[in-house]
Amino acid sequence: MIVTGKDWIALGFEQGSDLGKALEHAQREGLVGDALTAWAWANRPAPGIRLQAAPDYSFTFEATSETEADNVAKVHETTDVLMRMPTLRAGAVMPDACPTGPTGTIAMGAVVGTEKAIHLAATISAGTSTERFWNEHNFVFRTGDRFYHAKGAIPVLDKFLPDMPGIQIVPLNMTEPVLSARCAENANNLGLAPHGAGRNLSRSAHKRSMDGKTDEAIFAEETAGIDAPFFSGNIDISELPSAYKPAAKVRDQMGQYGLADVIDEIEPFGCIMAGDWQRDAPWCVRARAKRAGRG
Repeated sequence: MIVTGKDWIALGFEQGSDLGKALEHAQREGLVGDALTAWAWANRPAPGIRLQAAPDYSFTFEATSETEADNVAKVHETTDVLMRMPTLRAGAVMPDACPTGPTGTIAMGAVVGTEKAIHLAATISAGTSTERFWNEHNFVFRTGDRFYHAKGAIPVLDKFLPDMPGIQIVPLNMTEPVLSARCAENANNLGLAPHGAGRNLSRSAHKRSMDGKTDEAIFAEETAGIDAPFFSGNIDISELPSAYKPAAKVRDQMGQYGLADVIDEIEPFGCIMAGDWQRDAPWCVRARAKRAGRG
């Protein structure tokens, strides 16, 4: 009896390297009949997951500059690929969105709804106080059989955070008012809101765009009027307001697309950011010392 590829397909194998290896093994070991079936059942690969035709998703990010146009194109590209995952049922891209990671990675400032599946993430445990507000992003939230992967987007509805009063805070950048917002669920927001102003450029690209000025001069210019210490003690200009999208445009698009209603503002007196913690990291200190020694 000659065992063919059709026999292996009938036993649960798909076209590909696994089928080729199975054919070679059967010929080498002389497997036929019950012995062939038994080996196939014990060694057949897990069934592959086929990509779906991407469902529609909401995109509420409009470009207002050449840099933003490039950002919009990249966010569209990665989201189009992402939405083909067979477990995804809904998606929304917020005005603060920016690409992160390889194509097919959920954009920062986006949320996708998956059915009966969590993708490399964890659910959360929230506190019990309703007298404080907090901004939780980069979490997965569950309602029924659907999981919402919120990469940057923040939950507003109490079905996500039952210990919150249906109001969420949206910090834009360190000098702009923090927005107090609520929303009604719709196809554009899936019950979530933008987590802030987002970026058009990566941290390193923004730093390159500011060549010609010292970090100290940029810091003094952009933080005038507020107390803005860096926890690490080192200035990081990629955390200053100019590193983010214009706050007013993000706020306008929140209203334009019905993402959230601003009900109040919180004026900042100060803001603590991490700062350039890598500058004093042990490996960076050793590298500088080594370079100095060679000089």
